[in-house]
Amino acid sequence: MKYCVIGKSLPHTLSPAIHKEFFAHYGMDNDYSVVEIPPTNLSRIRELLADMSGMNVTIPYKEQIIPYLDEVVGDAKELGAVNTISRVGDKWIGYNTDTYGFKALLDVNHINPKGKVCVVLGSGGASKSVEYVLKKMHAKQVLVVSRTPNSEQIDYTQLAKIEGYLIVNTTPVGMSPNIDSSPVGKDILSNWQVAVDIVYNPTMTKFLQLAASLGLYVANGLYMLVAQAVKAQQYWQNINVNKRVVDKIYRQLKHDFDQKSNNNIYLIGMMGCGKSTIAKELAQRLAYEVIDSDQYIVDMQSKSIAQMFEIGEEYFRRAETKALAEIVTKHNCVVATGGGIIKNPVNVAMMKASGQVVWLDRKIQLIERDCDTSTRPLLNGKSRNISTIFNERKHIYASSCDTKVANNSTVKSCINKLVKRVGDRV
Repeated sequence: MKYCVIGKSLPHTLSPAIHKEFFAHYGMDNDYSVVEIPPTNLSRIRELLADMSGMNVTIPYKEQIIPYLDEVVGDAKELGAVNTISRVGDKWIGYNTDTYGFKALLDVNHINPKGKVCVVLGSGGASKSVEYVLKKMHAKQVLVVSRTPNSEQIDYTQLAKIEGYLIVNTTPVGMSPNIDSSPVGKDILSNWQVAVDIVYNPTMTKFLQLAASLGLYVANGLYMLVAQAVKAQQYWQNINVNKRVVDKIYRQLKHDFDQKSNNNIYLIGMMGCGKSTIAKELAQRLAYEVIDSDQYIVDMQSKSIAQMFEIGEEYFRRAETKALAEIVTKHNCVVATGGGIIKNPVNVAMMKASGQVVWLDRKIQLIERDCDTSTRPLLNGKSRNISTIFNERKHIYASSCDTKVANNSTVKSCINKLVKRVGDRV
């Protein structure tokens, strides 16, 4: 069976990669291609795609395609926007899976707009899906911002006076190759708690960088992309969407995308698990820069770790988040993080949005044997505290990482395993 994505210009679409992974998972011998159609040829859509069983639709045709379909159902009918078409007999049926994808993105990031003020930047087709989902999730208020607002929208000057929970960018501003632009600046972002950009290339847009520098929780659109694609397969194959399949394909796609984009590699794990040593060796192997986040913080604050903890752990954690917000703007770095960096969900979100997060796991017995407790403020010179801290954090390490690598043998052995997981990028 044959499927495709149609659009005006699709030089960098990831849709084939996603659907290829789906077909491989289910052992299906199906084909998925890219079909670029100029606006003057859209009226010939059935003729052009006569041998297709289904297709995805992207900009600028999500609304323009509707007159050529036999039926539009569900969310697509309510929104007046179609991104998935399935051929049922001799009929073409239109659906919208962007709504499912955006809801999945919010859920996986534990972003809950219920009872809260939300704002959507942009008024195009994607904006409609995002607004629809936020209202379905019972947001207190959903404001749509446009450069040319209608009577139900606001403009960017009005946005400056509003504050709330979630700000979502649905505009193409900041998308590759124009990566140095953001639809709004820090003055606007400082009024919000969570920033989502449905753009996924780059994974850490200027919009998200600015938001992270202010301590906002951030998320990009890559999970949405995968989820909406898998939902399309539900209509084509008549099977139920399985979140585990979405997660599996997302992890593979994220791995490949991080590798091709030279995104950072973040090593997380307990104090004494070998992050600093492994980071240096891995960076040398990959020809990457190595960054020790604790040293980065010391340089920024002009204080030692001990001096910061004397002021208070909260002081250190704020400094840690501020330092990480700078680090995530870089590329080609292996970052050895502090053991407690994962205690703040904002930090985890930043790392995941800007690279591969690797849990460097080491047996507690080995850490207790080797760790110099005298230099660790949280241990107070007592090795028995290591197990207590690990038990408090292990579930966070597990949920925060993209992959886990054991470091219980030699450095060389650990590096070899790491290279297999993150890919030899040289």
